[in-house]
Amino acid sequence: MTKKLLAGLAIIVLVGMLAGSTTINGDRIVHDLTITGTCTGCSSANAVLAVSPGVGIAHFAGSTQTVTSSAVALGGADVSGVLPGAKGGSRVLLDTLTASSSSTLSSTCIGNSSYDQFEFRLVDLLHATNATNMLWRYSTDGGMNYDSSGIYENVNQNWWVGSNNAGSSSTDTSLGIGNVYASDAHYPISGSIYIYAPASTASYKQSVSEFSYRATSVSASIFTKLIGWYRSTTAINAIQFSTSSGGFTSGVIYCYGIAKT
Repeated sequence: MTKKLLAGLAIIVLVGMLAGSTTINGDRIVHDLTITGTCTGCSSANAVLAVSPGVGIAHFAGSTQTVTSSAVALGGADVSGVLPGAKGGSRVLLDTLTASSSSTLSSTCIGNSSYDQFEFRLVDLLHATNATNMLWRYSTDGGMNYDSSGIYENVNQNWWVGSNNAGSSSTDTSLGIGNVYASDAHYPISGSIYIYAPASTASYKQSVSEFSYRATSVSASIFTKLIGWYRSTTAINAIQFSTSSGGFTSGVIYCYGIAKT
């Protein structure tokens, strides 16, 4: 198999030897591949890519082939292409917080300087105590302390069958949602939280979030959107989730970094 790849003014000729492949929805996925590359107009005339199965993905003239993340760049062109979760705004899993009769769930993933946007996905998070609040707070010292001073600000909108309401506050001691129903394990919380530029020392820290859960205050399932601010220009580098009482029985929170380019 021979493929040609145009990289700027350089032409890369790739000769690959297939060890095995699978076709999924018409796309060929190569399991093992050794590529010898020769490049006209590149700073390095020859290169060899030793390729492992299942590590990354490259695109050559319409075919999809597996490559390692340490693939050699020829003439400034990354032959490996876009690795999953590495470029183009993709999400990279940085941390997994699993609740098991947990009073709090904490992570330092937002201190990762490789990213300036983060997403937390809450999956089936169940409170241990009914009618309690789900909260999160930030740390500026790597998780040694979490700020509970009244400098959290939020604007929220809530919808449920036949009605809705909105609220705001500029003096909260945390961000979060209230009156979570927990008497029935079939009604956990799920949702997402986006945090922007946590390392900034010029702006307040902004978050945008949405949740679905059952609220005791309206005796119904509810959808909430919340814009939050941490009104400090000090960089934040850790986050802690908790409840107003009782902690979490079960559930998972995933932290993803969102690639910049």
